[in-house]
Amino acid sequence: MKRIALLIAVLAGLFVPACEEGGPSDECVPEPMCTPECPEGYCGDDGCGCPCPVCPTGLKCRDEACVCAICGGDCGECPEIEWISVEQGTFSMGCKADAANVDKICGTPDVLPPHDVSVPAFEIARFETTAALYAQCVATGACLASNTLGSSATGNNPNLRDHPINHVKWFDAEAFCMWIGGRLGSEAEWEYAARGTDGRYYPWGFAGPTCRTAWTGVDGCSINMTHPVGTMPGGKSPWGVDDMAGNVAEWVADHCHTEGYQGAPADGSAWTKEGGGLCRVFRGGGFGAGLEEARSFNREFMSGDLTFKDVGIRCFR
Repeated sequence: MKRIALLIAVLAGLFVPACEEGGPSDECVPEPMCTPECPEGYCGDDGCGCPCPVCPTGLKCRDEACVCAICGGDCGECPEIEWISVEQGTFSMGCKADAANVDKICGTPDVLPPHDVSVPAFEIARFETTAALYAQCVATGACLASNTLGSSATGNNPNLRDHPINHVKWFDAEAFCMWIGGRLGSEAEWEYAARGTDGRYYPWGFAGPTCRTAWTGVDGCSINMTHPVGTMPGGKSPWGVDDMAGNVAEWVADHCHTEGYQGAPADGSAWTKEGGGLCRVFRGGGFGAGLEEARSFNREFMSGDLTFKDVGIRCFR
């Protein structure tokens, strides 16, 4: 079943600093008789209606403070990530079925119509981001701690360090991938890495998941909990990527387009939109996934500032 979380944001009282008339749009004029204050590591308002200078290279601004953005030096040792190279290619994205079976196979119209996408070469992390790796990012200040409510949360359980991190927002996923020198993948890249070019429904082929191919809710395999990453070798994708169905679903870069693929990019890039709001896409189905959610062409949607027990992270570069 699709999970679509809707968020309404009300913005009021926005203050735009005055800028010198006729001058560059980024040249801010401070308030008269005001002494600016920009202490080291601060990136908010200078107290006179203008922003303080941008953070140094390798840092980013969060909550008016400069914090780590990329690993290395004072921002923590860069972790070892096993990257898999995916060669450029063209594949049919979305669900393809004859008219008599389209409802049965495709499920919902957001996976239609099938369309060819040409994807440039990229690299993808072989494994989902573990709780241990995410904790390293949190320790540097580059990532915010995951939501640790509930028995299924992996971020606060020392016995689940080799399980995928879950209960993370889209913005947390983006921050982690940036910290290791990567990024979130596009929907097209994700699906290409999961399916290859032969039109298969699942990373391993056309047959549904079993307890040897994917950690899902099918046949009660998952016992409503995550599983150590990379321990279902029968479920590898054509490129050798682990856990692209089940365990946790994975945030991707795209904004939500719940109406289908009309107008989607054909070059493998992320499908974003101006003023697209907070809604984001996640892929792969988690440990609670059924047959439909585990299919590699399935799409799910949720507000990027929410978390869920079987949604996590996989990075690209």
